[in-house]
Amino acid sequence: MTNLTATGINISGLTKTFKVGRQTVEALGTVDLATTEGTFLSLLGPSGCGKSTVLRILAGLEELTDGTVLINGVSPGS
Repeated sequence: MTNLTATGINISGLTKTFKVGRQTVEALGTVDLATTEGTFLSLLGPSGCGKSTVLRILAGLEELTDGTVLINGVSPGS
């Protein structure tokens, strides 16, 4: 479970789905992560596991489907 009082990056229950034609594809399913401000973070994993999708959501370039994403207490893109 994510500590929402932490500074830095706080992700709780993040999910992201995409529509591909009539089909729904789950890119992220229930991601939880908390860091403190000034912490170095690296996302590692195989191709297609959602690393770029998480980064795009953190940058405010992609809308999340469900959950909460905060950077130092502020939603990306705010």
